[in-house]
Amino acid sequence: MIVVGLTSCVASRPPHIESDVHTGSSMAYGSYHNIRASTGELVIRAFISSNSDYGFSTVYGSDDKIGINEAWSFGKKFRYIKGGSVKRGCRGCLAKEVGAVILSESEFHSAAVNGFEFELSGKAGDVTGQIPPQAFSEVLGLQVKLNATSSSAGGDAPANQTLEIATPDEAEPG
Repeated sequence: MIVVGLTSCVASRPPHIESDVHTGSSMAYGSYHNIRASTGELVIRAFISSNSDYGFSTVYGSDDKIGINEAWSFGKKFRYIKGGSVKRGCRGCLAKEVGAVILSESEFHSAAVNGFEFELSGKAGDVTGQIPPQAFSEVLGLQVKLNATSSSAGGDAPANQTLEIATPDEAEPG
């Protein structure tokens, strides 16, 4: 299975490729990008998998959980994969919600030129944001290396694998 992993602290880690020796799949990840919202902070990271999955992971931190379950951009609904969420049991702590928005290859290429504006909708609110073009273009710059990495790892993983999202404890915006 492909894992969209988010490290324990959102540092400015450079774009890179991670391979999973068990599944034979690889992921190209971009840098983290912070988007400030009126209700919290959203951290995104663009990715491409060796199985031709394109998109960006999301970690939304706010005072209250909004239950994100949909992603939209200019009237188009995108596939949103809901990950975990956690609200620490302390006053002033943030709730964290993890997920991923899946784009088509052409949408990802378009975002690398124009950026990507979106809204994440939840049961208790919405978060809007704009991702800069370089978030996507830096990942496209790794695509040739990604294809070579997955080929040398014994072939591509089956195309019917599902994308998984890291647990909230692994996705702590710092």
